[in-house]
Amino acid sequence: MPCPAQKVCQSVPFVQCRRRPLRLAAKCPAAVRRGLHQQFVDNGTFTEIQIEGVKRSYAVLTEDLPELLNCLELETPRGIHFISPLDSLLWYRERIVDVYDFYYRWEIYTPKEKRTYGAYVMPILMDGNLVGRMDPLFDRKKRHPEYSINFP
Repeated sequence: MPCPAQKVCQSVPFVQCRRRPLRLAAKCPAAVRRGLHQQFVDNGTFTEIQIEGVKRSYAVLTEDLPELLNCLELETPRGIHFISPLDSLLWYRERIVDVYDFYYRWEIYTPKEKRTYGAYVMPILMDGNLVGRMDPLFDRKKRHPEYSINFP
């Protein structure tokens, strides 16, 4: 039985269904996702890219490639930012390791005794690099916030 992304691609002309199947593909088995990925590479919807120093290849929507190339000319963002645990930047652990050489896992559902950092730990982005972790806590007895900051 076809998964949702396959159904959309089979029933709608391909030019009309560029982004929708990408969202629906998450509900497909891995073998189907790999097939869809290859189909999108073959028909030019995806362009495979290589990141310097990274073995695996990544794919971007071909229509987004000019915007990605424009980013190469931008200055590296300066300053310190705390990245929310649910930020889309953190969705794919392998990509975080490949691009930033930084391992991150949201530990909210990890039993307290098995956590490495903390339930709500947030990566620290400094000058375009992930450099550490900040875990915000609230001390209910003292009624004030506390912060645990860890640098690898």
